[in-house]
Amino acid sequence: GLVLEAFNGAEVDADCLSAVQDVATLCADLGHEVEPVAIELDREAWGRASFLLVTTSTQVTVEDRARDLGREATPDDVETATWGMATAEPASAGDYARAVRGIHAVGRQINRYFEQYDVLLSPTMAVPPLELGRLSLDREDQAAYRDDIVRTIGFTSLFNAAGNPAMSVPLYWNDKGLPIGLQFAGRHADESLLFRLAGQLESARPWADRRPSG
Repeated sequence: GLVLEAFNGAEVDADCLSAVQDVATLCADLGHEVEPVAIELDREAWGRASFLLVTTSTQVTVEDRARDLGREATPDDVETATWGMATAEPASAGDYARAVRGIHAVGRQINRYFEQYDVLLSPTMAVPPLELGRLSLDREDQAAYRDDIVRTIGFTSLFNAAGNPAMSVPLYWNDKGLPIGLQFAGRHADESLLFRLAGQLESARPWADRRPSG
């Protein structure tokens, strides 16, 4: 199944779309049947649930560490983005339980597609590799940091939530000499299929001796 739209709705860079189309052709040339698929998910519910689970986990981690140290946590103890999550509005136990149910529901939604497809192919990120510093948790412009994060996890975070095995394979290089990763996601507990596919792809288009020039 060929996925062209980021699961979280992020804008997909033209280089990433060129990469996935190119690799879809490669897969077809290797004998695989490839067809576009539009993934339907409740993005808003998934986003709310993910945010609550991440912030709650961060809050508990920071609180536990502060208790170990015998003092209150301060912004100087952690990165700027981490402190923002640690100081987000606390959730109730009921909110947390509903968020867990929401994540499980998203997992069921995506796994319906694996009844028809062995693998879902997409870009790994919705944007080419970013300059050093743009994904720093201490980046001064936190709004820009969040925008960049949304584009880097647009295709990957869904499978973190659903628990499916997935791999990123550097099969395409853009005009700036940067590798564009392609993500292949499979059914639960079917890592062996991905390993076999990875071997076939690397034999067809080796990358071990390539280095970024951008």
